[in-house]
Amino acid sequence: MVLKLKYGLMLLLAAVSIPGQAQDLLPEQGREVVTFRIAYPINQTVVHRDYMENQTNIDSIRACLKSSSGIDSVVISSWSSPEGPGDFNRRLACRRGEAARSYILESLSATEKASIPMIRLNPEAENWAGLRALIEEDRSWPLREEALEILDRNPESDLRKQALRRSPAMWGYILHNYMPRLRFAQWMMVWRKMPETPIECPLEWGAQARTFGGDTVTASSECCSASFVPLSSAPADVEAAASVTVADSTWRKTILAVKTNLLYDAISWLNFAIEVPFAGNRFSVLYEHQFPWWRWGMGNNRFCMRYLQMTGEVRWWFHLRRKPSTRHEIVRDRLSGHFLGLYGMDGRYDFERKRDVCYQGEFWSLGLSYGYSLPIGRRLNLEFSLSAGYASIDYRHFIPADDYSVLYRDPDKVGTWNYFGITKAAISLVFPIGVRRTAGQEGGAL
Repeated sequence: MVLKLKYGLMLLLAAVSIPGQAQDLLPEQGREVVTFRIAYPINQTVVHRDYMENQTNIDSIRACLKSSSGIDSVVISSWSSPEGPGDFNRRLACRRGEAARSYILESLSATEKASIPMIRLNPEAENWAGLRALIEEDRSWPLREEALEILDRNPESDLRKQALRRSPAMWGYILHNYMPRLRFAQWMMVWRKMPETPIECPLEWGAQARTFGGDTVTASSECCSASFVPLSSAPADVEAAASVTVADSTWRKTILAVKTNLLYDAISWLNFAIEVPFAGNRFSVLYEHQFPWWRWGMGNNRFCMRYLQMTGEVRWWFHLRRKPSTRHEIVRDRLSGHFLGLYGMDGRYDFERKRDVCYQGEFWSLGLSYGYSLPIGRRLNLEFSLSAGYASIDYRHFIPADDYSVLYRDPDKVGTWNYFGITKAAISLVFPIGVRRTAGQEGGAL
């Protein structure tokens, strides 16, 4: 009775969370559910028939659909393993469900497709429930209790990842032993009536149908790695297909970055920059401001370094790699990797050093930039960039008085210097700033 109430609650949640699927997920009493899984390699959405148990399960799904007269409804729930940014994992899970449906339907004839009920897609994103179940079962792992405590203590996806990564041994074991088993699209078929006689399928339908009772019956590897359950009980995988985990629907989205050029900071050349991404993660706009404004020495003119520069730049970021290549690597959802930029700058200057240097003027420049932004910490990037282009620099020379109280203009040294070449080099410390978003909010991603 408790299990019936529990499963009824899960189905009710699914009806609220997945519009249009309530009738499919609420079959009549006494109907049975059969599930098959199509697994995916890391960061992929293409169905590989020879990957893990895919070949056997794909054949079984096709055979079931070709004898679909007893099928009441079909739901494909899809997951990704909880690595990388959450928004990317949601899109990855969605595409895996679509790929699983397309791959199967393309092999069926028009007549066979016509008899199949509507196939609903239910992307579930990061499979934290599956990870916890695998850890719970692995009683021989020495770090099992610590890993479970981390999952229970941190309800948010980002916090879980950060906490697990702090232990290289723990994260490495999870990546190797659990993650490959969490990337799949699961077909869930609800049957009005199971076939009484075997059909052309590796699964022994008749034998399995006779074993239905009050307990869950799980098929062996010879039976297509499928699970048959009466609706009076709810295994973990069916429950996961009928629920939406609130903790997994939040993620941190980078909205801007604040940065400073360390090369300029080393000579007390005050500067800052603000960069804002737009159009997804492929473009950004940057504003940079440089403003050293120092005067000192005799007459307050013996030494002078006054410089004001304003730079605007539009950047195009290369394809962002979403998955870490090692367990220690950090990836960003935006403003990371290689980029090309188009910049324009304008400013003025006043440089004085005793009587050796005494120039004032204005300038402007236009050109291209190239760079690479490397994540080096949880909230920190190191960016390398180089800019080149054309610069037009107006200059005026002055001669200081003996006490440096007055500057006399030198009419023989006035003009404009036209320059083409390197205009800026930067090694910048970058502080990405993000906000927590919820799936369904404006600007959110599923």
